[in-house]
Amino acid sequence: MAEAKKVTVKMSKESFVPPPRRIDDILSVLDQSAQDNLSGRKKFREEIEKPPPQTDNQASLSVYYNRRGHAFMQLGLFSEALADLRLAMTYASSSDDQYHKLLFWLSYAEFGTGNFKAAIELMERSLRVKERPVTYKGLVKLYARAGDLEAAQRAANRGISLCDLLRKQKGGREWPIIHAAAMKAMVLEAQGKFAEAEPHYRQILQNWSLSMRQQYPLGFSINKLYLTRNLKNQDRLIEAEIQAREILHVAGGLDRESVLFANTVGELGEILLRQGRLQAAGKIIRTSVRIMEKANVSLDSYVMAEGRMQLGEVLTAEQEYDAAMQQFDLARSGMRQNQYLYENFFARNPALMLALLRSDRIQEAAQRIFAIHAQNRRLLGDKHYLTAEALGFRGMAHALQKNSKQALQDFSTALPILIQTSSGETFSCDRKMRLRIILESYLDLLAKFQGSQLEKDAGSDAIAEAFKLADALSGSTLRGAIGASTARAAVTSDELADLVRQEQDAQKQLRLMETALKDNLAAPAEQQLSEVIEKLKTKIDTLIRARQVLVDEIHTRFPKYAELIHPRPVSISRLQEHLLRGEVFISIYTAEDHSYIWAIPPEGEAVFSTAPFGRNRLSKMVTDLRKSLDPKPITLGDIPEFDTSLAYDLYCQLLKPVEKGWNGVSDLLIVAHGPLGQLPFALLPTAPFSLGEEQIPFSQYRKVPWLIRKASVTRLPSASTFVNLRSVAAGDFGRKAFAGFGDPFFNRRQLSETRREEEKTEMLLTSQERPLYVRGIRVSEKGTLDNEKIISCTLDQLNRLPDTSTEIKYIAETLGADPDRDVFLGKRASEQQVKSMDLSDRKVVSFATHALVPGDLDGLDQPALELSAPSIVGDQEDGLLTTEEIFRLKLNADWMVLSACNTGAAEGKGSEAVSGLGRAFFYAGTRAILVSMWPVETTSARKLTTGLFRYQQEDPTLSRSRALQKSVLALIDGPGLKDQASGKVAASYAHPLFWAPFIIVGESVIHTL
Repeated sequence: MAEAKKVTVKMSKESFVPPPRRIDDILSVLDQSAQDNLSGRKKFREEIEKPPPQTDNQASLSVYYNRRGHAFMQLGLFSEALADLRLAMTYASSSDDQYHKLLFWLSYAEFGTGNFKAAIELMERSLRVKERPVTYKGLVKLYARAGDLEAAQRAANRGISLCDLLRKQKGGREWPIIHAAAMKAMVLEAQGKFAEAEPHYRQILQNWSLSMRQQYPLGFSINKLYLTRNLKNQDRLIEAEIQAREILHVAGGLDRESVLFANTVGELGEILLRQGRLQAAGKIIRTSVRIMEKANVSLDSYVMAEGRMQLGEVLTAEQEYDAAMQQFDLARSGMRQNQYLYENFFARNPALMLALLRSDRIQEAAQRIFAIHAQNRRLLGDKHYLTAEALGFRGMAHALQKNSKQALQDFSTALPILIQTSSGETFSCDRKMRLRIILESYLDLLAKFQGSQLEKDAGSDAIAEAFKLADALSGSTLRGAIGASTARAAVTSDELADLVRQEQDAQKQLRLMETALKDNLAAPAEQQLSEVIEKLKTKIDTLIRARQVLVDEIHTRFPKYAELIHPRPVSISRLQEHLLRGEVFISIYTAEDHSYIWAIPPEGEAVFSTAPFGRNRLSKMVTDLRKSLDPKPITLGDIPEFDTSLAYDLYCQLLKPVEKGWNGVSDLLIVAHGPLGQLPFALLPTAPFSLGEEQIPFSQYRKVPWLIRKASVTRLPSASTFVNLRSVAAGDFGRKAFAGFGDPFFNRRQLSETRREEEKTEMLLTSQERPLYVRGIRVSEKGTLDNEKIISCTLDQLNRLPDTSTEIKYIAETLGADPDRDVFLGKRASEQQVKSMDLSDRKVVSFATHALVPGDLDGLDQPALELSAPSIVGDQEDGLLTTEEIFRLKLNADWMVLSACNTGAAEGKGSEAVSGLGRAFFYAGTRAILVSMWPVETTSARKLTTGLFRYQQEDPTLSRSRALQKSVLALIDGPGLKDQASGKVAASYAHPLFWAPFIIVGESVIHTL
């Protein structure tokens, strides 16, 4: 192990080059590979088509069927390979020098068709004929896959001893080192210890000499594929993507085996899917299937069915259910000669169950779902996630069949397990999507039966239960953005680190053992390893109990961390305990076809309503409204008219129906999901209004009855987040006022610019043709980062933001901060500066820079703030303050100001408004966040931020939300933009583009600045 760790340390020092943010280069390689591979497929086809020799010579017949069996295996046709290799065995002589190799390959063919018992027996026989490291390695793999860890360890010990002996006898040869390292890695991975196994895979690659790569290129690629899977299982998806890309690039011109090629492409597709890059994953997997078709890979081969099932999973995640069913049906019909294999390895796919339900094949779906639920109960128990997921699908089937009573029973049983079990795991986007659909189906059923006899019979409050579900859905979205790496980053003590490591190891072991158990039970009765099955069941039960003990201990001793990864839904009654007089909590959940709205006062009953606005319709409305809020204007004349009629229509559908629950209050606390996460509610008119002619641009907007005139508005990620924030104690009064970071340099050209930007104390515009200073922050030298045509983008290509320095300086002045001690601009706005200074004694911390989301830059897999580049600063950091790194910060701030476009934007379709950056800052210790929703006009941004801080200083009893409300109204009703020469007003700030970008996310309890 020590030797393997040295290899890892050496390789970790090599330069890390992130992959491009798009996959065009890989698609090009794969398209070319489709042609390159044809010669290899032709060779195998020719071998298959050769007629048997017309002879009684058993040795000749054994050689013939052996070669043809290998050809079948290379094409992924394991059933045909098994038949031929069994024939070869009947003709073979045990005295033949190659007899042990025939046993070895027959073992793999049996393994490929799910016959673990026969495969192990054959591999053991091969070792008795001749001991070889590669055979021991095969035996370790078989035992590990079957879940017999003790036997795997014994086989590994024997094999490693043989490798050590061979090295002593023949010197430091590479092969014994490689085989020994592989056996060590396999045993560790079977125990769920993927991080410990990684050094051994790297040791294998380090010892694969250049001559070996030239002689055995496929072997090298296979071992890189093992490392790829290892990194994927550690949730190090960017590194896994790099490895998969390297395999495909290097192997592009080789005559490769179809199985390896398909596995590698499929692995890359799965990695992209787990990253949430559905479109890219679909393209990769489609190309994989297309190349296999061109290579004449048989439709009934395992690898072809696996490719089609993968594509069906991606299409299901994209909610293209009919297209998904086409792929699932092709996989099933293609394997008509191998239906046993299909039923045991593919038919239990959860994506298949969902696609059947959503494509109106309800009877077929019900039959399959009922059978799978019963099977999962038998194999995994009632409390397992997969059992509960199948029960949730059964509830959907009952609901579609109008069996509401049974549907409610299934949902109410399944969902507590799904929510609790899912909270500690890192899910792929397709699994999160399935959970959301099950939850929304239950939500829809509850809303329909509010006040009905069915609700009375069930003895529950449908509206209260539905609210908890909506909060659970928001919690699952939060968890989805907190990957394994960021969760680990939130660990701040050795004791917690040990508990988390134990819990995660138990989780990984459980998944592996459950897979092994299902594979064992999928085999024919005569092929099942009965002793191994009983051991697995016992170990699984023990591990489940042990993991729950660890989870409970984490909740007891480290509640803050537990709430991050295991958030629990909040009831209406518990929520009301934390509401103050004058506040109302409004929760809006947008599902596929409807939106559900709750208005919850501090006392009394909640007011509930539904709106016939689903995600797609609301998304279009929000997109239309944002056109006048994010128009990328150059001059005042470029700002389009805000659609007050559409905005009022949105108000009428969402807030007016529950108006009696909030009318007359001073503060609205709003949770809104999906498309509504991208729209500030403050700009919704509360009455119809038509804009008239105006002498001063935008002056008519002063008369619009904006919601912000009736109440302050605070946004929250979820009800559970609100309850937690209300429990945070006030910060120390003696903290320093401020720390601000802005105007970082991204390349040397920016550093060398000699022109100094003049501070703009007021934006001077005398006509609609004069320039408008709007910070379109998500812009690089290649254009906006949202442009899908940009294949690659690195941090040194980002545009500088010189006007952000003005904003930071003004806030510092307003708060009485020391500009030398508390303001960090240009080269001083570095990642090292942020990490090295004590930010826990600052009341306000502000970042005015680029805010990035996954995929903006090459290799960026989590939200980040961009600071000065390492080439400018000269330190070892990468210039990106990522979510993972923010978790490690120690803050005690009343305010976090993220004046950077996109910090409040969604991280993907259906994501909540507060980005991963916001959640990380909450965890690090801030109480409220001021975020911007779109590009910010410079002068109004400065007026808003400095205004709200000034109001809080003038009145220490003023809450954050009301301070922002006053600052907004002062901007709307104030003098506006003035002409320098005449002193006359050139334009009003009343248009929402000027005042609506900033929203408060957090709680509004007073904490004195």
